[in-house]
Amino acid sequence: MKSFKEIVNEARKPKNEEELQEDYFNVQYYNGNKNAVDDKFKNFKTKAEADKYAKKGNEIDRVGGEYKVFKIKGSMDENVVVENVRDIVKEARNDTSKYTDDKLKAVLKQLQGLDQGAPSTKFMLKKIEKEMKKRGLKEQLTESFMRLPGHVIGNELYSVKQAFESFYSSQKNGNDFNAKALNDIIKSLQSIKKEAKKFNKPEDVPVSYQYKK
Repeated sequence: MKSFKEIVNEARKPKNEEELQEDYFNVQYYNGNKNAVDDKFKNFKTKAEADKYAKKGNEIDRVGGEYKVFKIKGSMDENVVVENVRDIVKEARNDTSKYTDDKLKAVLKQLQGLDQGAPSTKFMLKKIEKEMKKRGLKEQLTESFMRLPGHVIGNELYSVKQAFESFYSSQKNGNDFNAKALNDIIKSLQSIKKEAKKFNKPEDVPVSYQYKK
C-alpha cells in the first residue's frame, strides 16, 4: 500500500514541462478575530473559481469573518490531494495534548507532504510543532530548506542584481539618492521572496526549482 506522501507526490508529479508552471488557488476562511479556521478552506484550479467561491462566502457570512484567496505554487490534483487534506485537518484539529509522541511525529510528517504555502497548513503545523516543543521533541522542520524557482533566479533575481549594481555605482560616484530606484529594488525582492518554496528533502525539489547555468 502506498504511503500518504507517495500518494500526494504522485498526484502532484508534473506530466510535462508546461505543467511545472501550473499554480492553483486556496480559499481560506478567517473568523472575526482574524484567525484562520483550520477546517474551512478549499482549493481551486483557477483564480476565477476561487474568487467566485470567496465572494459567495463573504456575501453570506454574518459573523464578521472573511474568505481570502491565496495563490499556491505548483500543480494540484483536487480529487486526490484535497480528500487527504481533509483527513489530516480532522486529525490535526483534535486535542494534540492527548496524542502519543509517535502519533504527533506521524501527523507532522503528513503535514510536511502538503503545500507549505497554504494558510491552513501553516496553522496546523504551528499547532503540532507547539505541542512537540512543549514535550521537548526534536523532530520538527529543522531539516527543511527553501528554494527559488529556476526561472526566477535567471530572470527576476538577475534583473534585481543588475539594478542594484547600477544603484550602487550611482551612489559611489556621488550622484543624488534615488529613492524610487531603491524602492523598486525592495519591491522586486519582496516579490521574489514570495516565490520561495519550502522542501524537506533534496529529492522533493522539482525541476522547476532547480537552476541550470
